[in-house]
Amino acid sequence: MRAKIHCSRDTLSLAPCFEIGADSMATRATEAEAGKRKQYKTRYERLDSFFTDTWALEILWCIVAIALLAGMSALLAVYRDASQPQWPYGISINTVISLLVSGVGGALANVLSACIGESKWQWFASRHPLSDIETFDKATRDTWGKMQLLAHGYWRAHYLANCGCLIAVGTLVIGPFSQQVVTYYNCYSVSPDRFAWLPRANNYTAGSRVYTGHSAIDPKMASAIYTGILNPPITDASAIKSFSCDSGNCTLPQFSTLGMCHSCHEILELIHPNDTFPGYWLDNWVGDPSWNWWREDSRVGYTNKSVTTHYTYTPYTMLSSRKSLGFDPSLGDAPFDDLITLDFLTLNVDTTCNTTTGQTETCTKHPFAVRCSLYPCIKTFSAKIINSVLSEDLTSSVPLKKSNISAIEVTTSENLTWSYATDTTLHRGLMTDCNASEIRTETNTVPMTGNRTNPLYGNETVKWYPEDCVYSLSYAAALAINQFLSVLFDENSLESRNGSVTDLFGDHWLKPFYNNGMANFSSANAYFASLAGTITADMRQNGQGAKLAEVIGSVFLSQTCIRIQWPWLTIPVFLVIATIGFLISIIVSSAWRGAWKSSFLPAVFFGTHNNVLPLEPRSLQSSMMAAAKQIQVQLYVNN
Repeated sequence: MRAKIHCSRDTLSLAPCFEIGADSMATRATEAEAGKRKQYKTRYERLDSFFTDTWALEILWCIVAIALLAGMSALLAVYRDASQPQWPYGISINTVISLLVSGVGGALANVLSACIGESKWQWFASRHPLSDIETFDKATRDTWGKMQLLAHGYWRAHYLANCGCLIAVGTLVIGPFSQQVVTYYNCYSVSPDRFAWLPRANNYTAGSRVYTGHSAIDPKMASAIYTGILNPPITDASAIKSFSCDSGNCTLPQFSTLGMCHSCHEILELIHPNDTFPGYWLDNWVGDPSWNWWREDSRVGYTNKSVTTHYTYTPYTMLSSRKSLGFDPSLGDAPFDDLITLDFLTLNVDTTCNTTTGQTETCTKHPFAVRCSLYPCIKTFSAKIINSVLSEDLTSSVPLKKSNISAIEVTTSENLTWSYATDTTLHRGLMTDCNASEIRTETNTVPMTGNRTNPLYGNETVKWYPEDCVYSLSYAAALAINQFLSVLFDENSLESRNGSVTDLFGDHWLKPFYNNGMANFSSANAYFASLAGTITADMRQNGQGAKLAEVIGSVFLSQTCIRIQWPWLTIPVFLVIATIGFLISIIVSSAWRGAWKSSFLPAVFFGTHNNVLPLEPRSLQSSMMAAAKQIQVQLYVNN
């Protein structure tokens, strides 16, 4: 049964076309609908009718949008603060997020289009201009149509449609703003197959014994000493050159190593005025100046003689240094066994003296004295390497002990060594018990006395320790360092013309200590701290270690990590919630007649004549579609 619609020559309006043969067409449409109901529907047709006549498809699209949004949130949570994934074909997480967001936007667009189309039929539940159909229909197709509907007016009348248009326009920003959710920053991850290492030492023995009572210093140690006093490194760690960190960023566990410590204190009480000439001299000890280890008095000031070269000047001694002991015999033992101790007596100027002009001869001068010691010790460090720069923090230190407690100094005691056995040791940053034994074992191979030092005689009672629990400085090395420093500082001085603190002559290594007449405790302590630091660095790099000599750490590889800015995700979440609310409002308000959505068939069947199909309380879109399949329409103009 086919119907053919004829239009008059004088009009192109659809309405008159339905007027012609309307009764016949209605009858045939009714028959077609009845015949269709009698036909068997396939599973696909039943499913299609279900989605067409209900809001199930739109609800499904909402579920898809929620699922995509949840999947995106889960993906972001998994890769938050993680390194950028290496996916095939160079796909990045931004690409995946963009695809998911596009899916969310597409799902919402389907729902919004159907709901705005449904609002069209709600609008025509009352009398309105026929042209409004075109306005609503455009709103279901593109953004410009939605903007036209928003500008249509009647906000209160079709507020639901306007809300849908606003939501649809809002979905346009999902894509751009979703790119703000993911940002990148540089981060580091531990390499599974590369390791960092630092040098450390348990023993230092470098130094050649020339003859009895004399030892030659190792050239590398001599260079380290000169570096410490003439070109001090910015930090002690910067003196360490032999370390490994492939990426330039590494962490290392806490570790202990043999090193050199220092101690300084003022000895102003030993300064005495010179009764013969203007100046000062430095006594040896507080209580017993004539104790059996007597030293030459240090003197500074006017020397009572004139020297004539190209011109006549009066020489002054501005700094005097000598070797001493780390303890005052009249006061008792020091808290450490010193390797060498040096006294410094200086003739300083007041801070009001302008040393930059060079005219310092007439400045008021006053004496200053300090005693500084170097002693072997066990240093414990925490370390890290950032941008290939090593930094270390000293966490603790323990002095080594002399093997002969009655020995005064290494130059007067044959075979004097410094050593110490610890109760615990650090293995890869973990504190481990040393577990000394009464007998030699496979692991405990180093004998130590009850004083925890190397035994001097074969008949001493000893305990046996693991080699990594024992730290020692050999006699040859200790003697060489002592004698080398003695040459530099013992009975040495800086001279001056007419008392100037800038016009000095003497050894170069004394001038940094004198500090242009501004020597004080802080500058003296920094001078010896630098010296101890460079000696420690050489001991670590050229000493001997135990089985686990090197400090092994982790190498961090530079990577690009993902930072999630969750607030930007609120935009798609809000749009999904708003769309669901809009859908619910449309479903509730259109429940009286079913879901016509964006279909144009109701306008054809229930148009201006209302007689192609009867308008029932619940006219199904699928019924209209079935009837429409039996009707052929042609729009033409009669000549």
